[in-house]
This record gives sequence, C-alpha cells and structure tokens, in this order.
Amino acid sequence: MPFKRARSPQAKARRADDLLKAAATILDQQGVEEVTLTRIAARAGVVKSNVYRYFESREEILLRVLLSDLALMLDALEQTVQAPISPRRTAELLADGFASKPRVCLLLTDLAPTLERNIGSEKLRELKRMFLQALDRATAVLHCAQPEIKLPGCERIVMAINALVAGLWPMTHPGPVLERVQSEAEFARLRSDFQEALTQNIHALLLGAEAYRS
Repeated sequence: MPFKRARSPQAKARRADDLLKAAATILDQQGVEEVTLTRIAARAGVVKSNVYRYFESREEILLRVLLSDLALMLDALEQTVQAPISPRRTAELLADGFASKPRVCLLLTDLAPTLERNIGSEKLRELKRMFLQALDRATAVLHCAQPEIKLPGCERIVMAINALVAGLWPMTHPGPVLERVQSEAEFARLRSDFQEALTQNIHALLLGAEAYRS
C-alpha cells in the first residue's frame, strides 16, 4: 500500500503505536540487536525518515516498549496483590511477573549500558518521569504484600529486584556456544533457571529487609 501521512491526532497516535508494535515484534523474533529504525519503518509500512516525526531514536522506541510492558506487568500484579501475603508468595508472584514478560527482562538488561545513551536530555527527563511512575506503582504493590516493610524500603527493594533481573536474565539465557558448553555435566553447577533463581533471590531480599521494617 502507498504511504499515507498521518495528519489527525488520532492517526498520529495510531502511527506511533504501529511503530512501537513493529519494534516489539522484531525484538521478539530477532533480538534487540536487529531492532533498527530501518526494520521498524519497513515493518510499520512507513519510510525511515518518517519515524523521526514520532520518536527521537531507536533507543527511545525500545524504552517506550519497555515502559508499556512494565505497565502491563504492574496491571496484573495490582489485580493479584490486594492484601498481605507471605514473603515466599510475594517472591513467587514478582518472579512470575518478570518471567511472563521476557521483553522487560531483556530491555532491563540493556537499559543502563545502551538504551539511555542516544536520547536528548528533555526526552530522557520525560521517560525518567514515566519510570518513576512505574517505580511508585511497583513500590505500592510490594508494600501491599509486605506492609511491615516501610515504603522507602520497598522502593529500594524494587530497585534491587530490577538489578537482579538485569543480571540474571543474560546469565540464564546464554548464547548457543555457551549453552552447549554448560549443558555438559562438568559445568552443571553453572546452569540455573531464571524464574527459580529470581524467586530465591527476591525471597532472600524480603527476609533480610530488617532495616526497612516498621
């Protein structure tokens, strides 16, 4: 179909959403390295130069995909966690949430090293404000599950969990050569399951949060 410029606010919103969906699909099918503006534009049916009418860079697009997926994950957690629960059950639900959103895990891994490097200060402030909103929501969920932990402590634990995800995801999803090597019996101790490892680590964080308890 021939390219048609989006002119109304509704059409522009749909075009921006099409670009985000295109990036998410490429990410799922081919990995983060293959998410380029050229591929995003082609999949969304626009010319590459038109992408800049909506987004500053591929990094901004990927960050917005991350924020969108985080919002969906938090929606589900807010519906599930509505009363205090045990530290173990809290850890299981949080680990389940991350495991159900592999794009979140992958993009959190790339957040500090690459995704925030090619974005101007004003756009970065806008995105950081959105991340703060997600942090506030996650903190509230954790405080609902573990009300004996003070809110500032819940916030620090949420940030620590994000760091755990960023470290555990690449370790538990090695490349094909490393995966073959680690499948050998000699290296069995180096293998781990992401969801199980994340559950155990979150549980340990919650049990060790004495300094943050009221």
